[in-house]
Amino acid sequence: AHNFYGGDIICENFNFVIESKSGYDIDFITAFEGNRQIDEFLKQVSDDSNRCHKQPMLIWKKDRKQPLAFLKSLPGKECFQYYMHYREWLVFSLNELLEQMSDEFFFNQTT
Repeated sequence: AHNFYGGDIICENFNFVIESKSGYDIDFITAFEGNRQIDEFLKQVSDDSNRCHKQPMLIWKKDRKQPLAFLKSLPGKECFQYYMHYREWLVFSLNELLEQMSDEFFFNQTT
């Protein structure tokens, strides 16, 4: 079997392929019409995810703002104070995601 790697962060037992972006002067108000830059980021992490057979996660941090995590799905999303939908993606505060979700969400526990 071949291992295919993609994304910015690679960890063997990690359930996600992560694409990390910082900066980019994206105005989230334009997301109501779709945003070409965000769409490109999401396509990149989706392509990597398909190659690696892991779940996609885009982490985007705008300058001087809290980082956001884009996920395709999240069981228990109702526990989050705030989240948004962008196309078929869910968008969360990365800090809240890390606080709320258990290690089992992020890591494959099989040996």
